[in-house]
Amino acid sequence: MSTVNSFTSSGGTAALAATFSSLLAFLPAPTVSAVHGTSAPIRIPVTATTPISNQYKKKSSTSTSIETDFLTGIESAILGAQIDQERKTTEVEMIVGTFREWFDFKPNWDGEGATAPLRQSLDHAANFISSLAALQPLSVVDVEPLLHSSGHAGLFWNKEGLYVDLEFLGNEKMVYFIERGSDRHKGSVQYDGKAVPSTLRALLKV
Repeated sequence: MSTVNSFTSSGGTAALAATFSSLLAFLPAPTVSAVHGTSAPIRIPVTATTPISNQYKKKSSTSTSIETDFLTGIESAILGAQIDQERKTTEVEMIVGTFREWFDFKPNWDGEGATAPLRQSLDHAANFISSLAALQPLSVVDVEPLLHSSGHAGLFWNKEGLYVDLEFLGNEKMVYFIERGSDRHKGSVQYDGKAVPSTLRALLKV
């Protein structure tokens, strides 16, 4: 009882208060939220961040961009297909297509005993006009494909003072007759179905 009474005496109370004060000195200042009744609320450091509203705008913008790119790609593909379907057949394609159709001709295709078309001759004629167009596209305008009764394929055109008659013999050889103004040239050249022979390039000026 005496011990307990010593703490309840004035001296004991003063000693206890002093001890408590010394302990408080070592403790950090209280940072209790204002919600709990203090006058100094906790302050949270603020860093520069993108507002939430802007973040949503960015996500929305990105999504729209992706969707737009995707739709643009589809529209481009559709438009490209439409353009491809609507593209006109070129002069060369029509000539080559004609030679391809002649592949199926049988003997007496003209009703007068003509020989069946020679496959190599048709191939060489098609390759020649394609190669010529690559060198000079305008040179193939109004060119006519020919099929001789001998089964040989040929090419003919007569325009702007230039007359040309070519015949492909099917044995890696072709014959030609070219007339430009008063100049006339007739002969034969080796042709393997690839590049336009240099002699004809010079005569046709391509």
